[in-house]
Amino acid sequence: MVKPKRTSLPLLLSVLFTAAVAAYVATHLDWERSVERLVNAHPSWLALALAIFGVNYALRTLRFMMLLGSPAISVRGLLGVTSLYGMFNYLLPAKSGELTYLVLVRRYLNISIPESTATLITARIFDFGVVALVLPVVLTAFFSELPSWLVSGSVIYCITVVSAGALLLLFLRRRPVGVTDPDSETGRNGLGKFTRGWRKMVTGLRTIDRRRQYGRLWLVTAAIWLCVYANFYCIVVSIGFDPSFLEMIVVSILLVPLTLLPIQGLANVGTHEAAWVTALSLFGQPMEDALTIAVTSHVVLLAFVLLLGVFGTILLRNR
Repeated sequence: MVKPKRTSLPLLLSVLFTAAVAAYVATHLDWERSVERLVNAHPSWLALALAIFGVNYALRTLRFMMLLGSPAISVRGLLGVTSLYGMFNYLLPAKSGELTYLVLVRRYLNISIPESTATLITARIFDFGVVALVLPVVLTAFFSELPSWLVSGSVIYCITVVSAGALLLLFLRRRPVGVTDPDSETGRNGLGKFTRGWRKMVTGLRTIDRRRQYGRLWLVTAAIWLCVYANFYCIVVSIGFDPSFLEMIVVSILLVPLTLLPIQGLANVGTHEAAWVTALSLFGQPMEDALTIAVTSHVVLLAFVLLLGVFGTILLRNR
């Protein structure tokens, strides 16, 4: 008798969270007003937002190119992979989209799973690091305006990121003990395969560390996040609102922990609205306006993401 497959808890949580937020939006959003905002969106600001969105993924491709460190990698192929990965990472629930990067680089660029895992981990560490650098500035400038839970959570986040980064560097730079060849494990069972994969991933992380490209990686990652902030700002202005750049920074910061949790919904439904409404409400935006901005900006971002996927598919055709 075949046992039915159990639904994973993260997927179940993401479905429930998405359904709850969708139900709230359906009953509280002024749909007519939101549609009017989208129809009358300013084309120049939308075009600028789309251009910045494209620059963002070009920079992400550059960062992956630096992390992979191989001149033989096709720029067109890697840009296509990064574009498709960006689309899947946005659309798939419960952070399952992260795994698509590993599959795509293996299929189109012939890069091993352990090596691509090392580049993905490093990219994420730099993303978290830039946010950790921005947070103290925001907290210092607007300490009295931010709620205590956000201040406490931000401090914990910064300490965690800095500590994790320092511990990882200590681990990578310590002298390896025992077997150093990642291919030396000959076992064919599951444990042997995992051990080889782990050693290859650690070797990949050590290779990245030995290149000492940290200055360039920090600059590229900072530019990526500047594009994120600017993209959000242009989208909100295009639909007829007048946000501050700080509001968009706080929105993006709140999105980081929400998208890391397994409650991330399909097409980012739920996490996007929760982060945007929470951030905008902190700055005194009326709930009706905050919800309108959250939903309409989500529609625009979803359109951008789908265009990104089409672009990546075209780049990878016949490869």
